[in-house]
Amino acid sequence: MEIYRADEHRPPVMPRPSHPPEHLIGQWVSGQCEVRPAVLFLTRYLTFHGDGRTWEGYYQHYADPLCRQPTFTLFASGHYRQGPRSERVAGGTDMVFRVTRARATPLSPAAVQMLNASGPGGCGAAGRWAVGEEQDITETGGCQALGIRLPHTEYELFK
Repeated sequence: MEIYRADEHRPPVMPRPSHPPEHLIGQWVSGQCEVRPAVLFLTRYLTFHGDGRTWEGYYQHYADPLCRQPTFTLFASGHYRQGPRSERVAGGTDMVFRVTRARATPLSPAAVQMLNASGPGGCGAAGRWAVGEEQDITETGGCQALGIRLPHTEYELFK
């Protein structure tokens, strides 16, 4: 349909871009509580830097599907690249995210107990976790207790 022939009964149908821009810039925030595999509930706040290749994000994890009981926050950063067009979702593009750095902040006594049970070299400074105190987990190759291994590759679908 051509735009000049549109009216209130026949709005124009604008073509969707077939491929996202190669360089993402700006922020993206979860619209609601997300459910991920392994019974994880989280919200995400991601920033894509103007250099077109680096990103960082905060992942707020919760104990419940309504995202009302925070357990820990994960800050992650790294690089991304645009993959091929999705074979499963029309108009979608596969993106590849490489996580190279991470920090974790426990937000509940249960999370602190779990992290402090990690052996030396398994998740930040062993036995030194406290509620609300962030630790870098990059040097320990991630955090076994949280299921995080560094470096790590994530695959996401953008549409």
